[in-house]
Amino acid sequence: MYPENDHISNLFKENEHLLDERPSRNAWAKLEDKLDQQKNHSTRKVYRYISTAAAVVAVVAMLSAIALFREGDELMAEKQAKNEALALNEQKQEFSINNNSSDWRKEYAPETVEEELIEKCRSKNRRAQKFLFDRYSPKMFGVCRRYVKNYEDAEDVMVEGFYKVLSKIDKFKGAGSFEGWIRRIMVNQALMFLRKNNNFKLSVEISNVTLSAKPVVEENLAAQDILGLLAMLPTGYRTVFNLYVIEGYKHREIGEILGISINTSKSQLILAKKRLRELVEKNYPDSYAAGRS
Repeated sequence: MYPENDHISNLFKENEHLLDERPSRNAWAKLEDKLDQQKNHSTRKVYRYISTAAAVVAVVAMLSAIALFREGDELMAEKQAKNEALALNEQKQEFSINNNSSDWRKEYAPETVEEELIEKCRSKNRRAQKFLFDRYSPKMFGVCRRYVKNYEDAEDVMVEGFYKVLSKIDKFKGAGSFEGWIRRIMVNQALMFLRKNNNFKLSVEISNVTLSAKPVVEENLAAQDILGLLAMLPTGYRTVFNLYVIEGYKHREIGEILGISINTSKSQLILAKKRLRELVEKNYPDSYAAGRS
């Protein structure tokens, strides 16, 4: 059996905060475009409803006018038609006012507490959405980069994750940490990307691998060092290592998430730790030697 709290796991877990990094300026622009597309789609649906209602009102008005004309009361018919047209115009104006009433530049204060921020995001307040993105994107981008090696791919995964966060924010009921809820969405989005582009069903059994003696390494690796070492791991190793060591999943849960056996998950973790030790010894020999002396 391998040690549960071995040094290589602690090295990466305790330094995870070093991976926090602001994404590119284009990231918010990409997310805003997706949110605008969603908003325009919803607006078109409302306008189609209004147009249909207007057509119904027009038909009713026309039939009423014909009936009145037949009764010879032309003045009353004209007055009624004008009143109905005025009422319809007021409905359209009211919709326009309500649709534009959330001028976030005026009504949103950056110092808002988390509960207020969530509530404003539920009402599609764009400045609140931007503030939420700015608050959590550095940490969540670091999460995505641990799973996805390519910078641009990791950023796209993060953008898609935040789109789901803002689109499904009504599903957050306040149970547990809001940041933890966002993080789970990011991890799931990263796994969806990896499933689409990789095959996790690697058949390496635990009995086929051995673990070398535990080295001692100085815990002074920088963020790029950690990312570089993780990037050198095969996708299966890296994914299982992240899920088990950083996210805290059990092997049974990892097996269900990735569609692999429990033994495969265990052996991927052992091989990941073994490879990381070898990489640290090879790429940081001074620290490795100093730690053993």
